[in-house]
Formats: sequence, structure tokens, C-alpha cells
Amino acid sequence: MSRLLVVYMKSRYEIYRNYLKQDANNPELRQFLDETPDGERLLRIDAAHSRNLERIMHELDRSGVKYDAHYRADLSADLIKEHDQVLTIGGDGTLLEAAGYIRDDTPIIGMNSGVYWDEELGKPVGSEGYYSTLDPFNFDKKFQLFLAREIKPIKLNRLIFEYEAEKIEHLIVNDVSIGPEDPHRTVRYVIRTQGFEEAQFSSGLIIATPQESWAMSYPGASVLSIDEKVFQAVTRANYNSRYDLDKGVQKTDGLVIRNPHCIEVESKSRTATVAIDGNHKQFPFSFGTKIKVYVSDYPISIIGFDNERRLKYYTVKKEPVIREIN
Repeated sequence: MSRLLVVYMKSRYEIYRNYLKQDANNPELRQFLDETPDGERLLRIDAAHSRNLERIMHELDRSGVKYDAHYRADLSADLIKEHDQVLTIGGDGTLLEAAGYIRDDTPIIGMNSGVYWDEELGKPVGSEGYYSTLDPFNFDKKFQLFLAREIKPIKLNRLIFEYEAEKIEHLIVNDVSIGPEDPHRTVRYVIRTQGFEEAQFSSGLIIATPQESWAMSYPGASVLSIDEKVFQAVTRANYNSRYDLDKGVQKTDGLVIRNPHCIEVESKSRTATVAIDGNHKQFPFSFGTKIKVYVSDYPISIIGFDNERRLKYYTVKKEPVIREIN
């Protein structure tokens, strides 16, 4: 008999409230949560998430679906193997956390639960849900289609991440992000791929799948086809030394790497970090540390991924907002 795994998150408001329990004398945090528009927004997202989590559980019980529910921090590859469908309730981070453990064609679907109707704006607002096809406003229609397996998954290629020659269990849906441990510094590293080698220093490096949207914010990014086994490395604020400029050398802003090739990055910084699919899994990236990234043989089957939405996001012209204060 089929069994569904439900993976849920804790809202940021709940996490902040737990901080406050440990630090009851923090007036700034209390004021932020109770007396500012941002705190009110987090509270409304928290209420929406709780409401939608309860709604899904009720619908599953009513439908007689066999399921197990687990907090996202309790996930493992063995737990995922015991189920043949995965439903995440939260934002994209929750879906990415669960998807990283899937090793076969087990389909995954996301519910963007922290969404509510804003009367002033006249539209839904709330948490991000780039990968999530379900939300409170299409739930009645799409959830039954999901249970009946009538929404066709789309396969997205993933990346393998090796840290010091050891394969990390989590498969990459979005990106590997390298950055300085101190945000006021730059990070130095050497990139190597297929006979190409270059030393760089920048604000960071993103090694991204075609579907990753954040990478597209930088000048060196390319719009890649999700149907190809390809990925890219994009620098964040690439810097040239005066020595390089005097020699007429322009450092690379973006690299497109096609399967079966890989990219190796070696740290030349005293302190730096590398994170995969968000900030929940981080690794030290100090001088001499090497990582390697390449395309996995195990794509992920995501239900309801909207490629047209992805392309629309890429083509939106992002003009800088500059204000002169006299």
C-alpha cells in the first residue's frame, strides 16, 4: 500500500518566539515581534501556516490516506525510502530539504503554506514558494488531483557535491554557495574545469542548476534549459586586482559546464564557508579545502513545477533603484 510522507516546517515567528523564551529580557526582539509591521507580517504568515497545516492533515484523514508526518529537521534518506510520495508544507526551503534525500523517482510536491490574502493589496502575499504548486487558494482543486496522481511530475536535474573527495548525501536541487565567513571580506579561490583554471576573489560563487532563480540575479548568469544535463558557476561581485587590470585580464563572471564535466573549487581563504541548498547544511571552506560539483544521475520528480514561471522570472528586467538624498 502506498504511503505519503508529510514534511512540515516551523514558521520564522515561532522560531523567534522560542528565541524570546530563552532571552526574555531582549526588548528589541519583543518590540520587533509585537510592535512593528514586519513582526505583524511574520505573525500573519505563522497563522496562515498553522491554519493550512491543520487543513491538510484534516483532508488527509478525511480521505483515508496513509501518511506519516515529520518535522523537516528529522529527515533522513532511510525515512524517505519508506514512502512513495512526499508532500512538504512550508516554503521552498522545506521542499529543498526533503528533495535532497530522495534517490529515486519518488514524486515530491510543495504546499506554500504561509500565504494569506492582503485586503489592502487585493492579492495573496506571504512566504516564498517558487517550487511549490499548492497554496491556500488553489488547494481545493489541486490537492485532490495530487492524491489521485493526476498532476504529472517534471524531472529536474540535480548536482552531486563532493567535500574533500567525500560525496555528501544531500543531492543539490538549487545551488552550492561559497562565501566569506565574515560578510565584510571577500573570498579567494581557484576554479578548475576541463583544462580551464582561474584564480578569483569575489563576494562569493554560486554553482547552480538550471532551475535556480537566485543565480540569475548576477551578470554572469545564463538561462539554461532544464532538459539538459548542464549547470553553471556564477560569481557574486567579481573583483579584478589592479595587477590584473594592468595586464588587461578580465576575470570570468560565469561558466557553463555540461555533463559529464565537473567543476573543482579550491579555497585560498583563511576562513570561508560553503552551503548547499540554503543555509541548513554548511561546511568550512578554509585554505586548501577542495570541493567538486557535477551532474547527478538521479533527477528529482517535482509535481507542478512551472517552467513558464521560471522563464518569466528570468526575463523580468531588473532596473536598479537609485535615490539621491540632498
